[in-house]
Amino acid sequence: MLFNVNSDTDKSFISRIIWLVENFIRNLNRTLVRGGKVIVLSNDFINIKNSDVLKRLSTPSRCLSDMFWHSLPWDDIKIILGGKIDVLDLGCGSGLYGKEIDVATKGALNSYHGIDIQEHEQWRECSKLNGKLSYSIAGVEDINKTYNAQGLIISQSVLEHIPNDRKLIEDVCNIAMSTKSRIIQIHLIPSSACYYKYLWHGYRQYTPKNIEKILKNVKNSKCYLIPLGGKKCNKTHIKWITIPEVIKRLLGIQNKDWTIEESYMKERNRSIQVDHDHPSHINKASFYAVIIDHNSTEDLEMSICRHFE
Repeated sequence: MLFNVNSDTDKSFISRIIWLVENFIRNLNRTLVRGGKVIVLSNDFINIKNSDVLKRLSTPSRCLSDMFWHSLPWDDIKIILGGKIDVLDLGCGSGLYGKEIDVATKGALNSYHGIDIQEHEQWRECSKLNGKLSYSIAGVEDINKTYNAQGLIISQSVLEHIPNDRKLIEDVCNIAMSTKSRIIQIHLIPSSACYYKYLWHGYRQYTPKNIEKILKNVKNSKCYLIPLGGKKCNKTHIKWITIPEVIKRLLGIQNKDWTIEESYMKERNRSIQVDHDHPSHINKASFYAVIIDHNSTEDLEMSICRHFE
């Protein structure tokens, strides 16, 4: 036998090979169906001159994601959701997006509740400093218990870690249908390019076609897909983060350290600008933002599109 399947090490090796094969095949499924479920929008609304975000040390995808949250038309969203911005953050981790959204909305956030499968040491401090923020231990499968009339349900880099991502989205859809409430889901998720950039991260990456598949049974809703970044950002990530990490793990050599080299930040910011000015094909995106607007009306739909297109 090539592998001893009784060995935990070999089991891990085999599972990694299976993961690579399964995700490679899944990522071949790319083309959106014309007239399908998803409306593709441009990322032109993003303020890529946001100096506060550009100064942060982060990966290209995380930087783009933070720009996305800060660039949303929060005034319109507040009106759409009945005059209040109440947020449920799925898989919130440290809960940092509570503060982030409060800043992005210029204090218009009414409430934020973050859930995760384990408590984070920063939760208590975050809620102590900002009374709008609260947290609890719960999994996404408990959303029917943790949902408390929030109009905005979000996640940042979480869907890829959920075994049944489609069920979560459909659970929210069912909540919207049963309550007849206006609910907006926004999920930021890794593109197929993350297959090469991160390696063995989560259960999957996403292509436009696969996104369309998980939204297939979502009813009475409008679904939007926004690509973030592109080829230049992907190359920068591979050059500065992926390859050095592989070299370090295999050879124990630290040839580049993106966390301390100033030239990384300059190159990352240039890459974001290039991808914004010269958009790549949607399949080359660094990340995706998926927006699901439940129980939407025509006039408010046009309001959203005006800002996102």
